[in-house]
Formats: sequence, structure tokens, C-alpha cells
Amino acid sequence: MLGHVILTAVQMRIILALSLNGEMGTASLLQEVRMSGKTWSRERTTLRNLGLLTSERRRILSSPRIKLVCHHRLTGRGEEVAGGILEISESLTSERIPQTALG
Repeated sequence: MLGHVILTAVQMRIILALSLNGEMGTASLLQEVRMSGKTWSRERTTLRNLGLLTSERRRILSSPRIKLVCHHRLTGRGEEVAGGILEISESLTSERIPQTALG
């Protein structure tokens, strides 16, 4: 197991939220995943270091001032990981539901 990366439940929720919603702003992501800004700061750093997440700051004109907004999205590698998580989830779901109920 040494040398293997194991994602936490919070990290998987972040990856899935970004995979299902595409690019998201920080506020939307925090609300979707239901986590605090402090947790996000730690997890964002970890996901960036793993090469799964990228962020981009944008300036937005808002009424009397300019706001700096950060948008986040998965990298190509992040999309691959999200696909793997979804496959595992689907296989677990299909095992729990009797085949007679599906068809």
C-alpha cells in the first residue's frame, strides 16, 4: 500500500461534483460538497498536487467594483479518476439491486 494514493471521501465528492457540473466557482463548489473554506483550502492543495484539479482566477465587473472569482475544473487525469469512481459506484449499485427489479 505504500506509495499508493488513497482519496478521502471529501476528495471524491469534490471530484464527482466537478465531473458532473463541469467548471465551478468556489462558492458553488463549497455549497455542493457541503464543506468549509478551511477544508476546501487543504483539499484543493492536495488535489492540485496530485494533478487532478486546476483553478483559474477571473476578474468580474460587479456594480461599483471588480471582483476576483476563482473557477475550478478537473484536469484530464482528474476526469479519468472521476470516471473510475463512477464505474465503481455503478458496479456497487447494480450488485445491490436484484436483476429482476431492473428489467
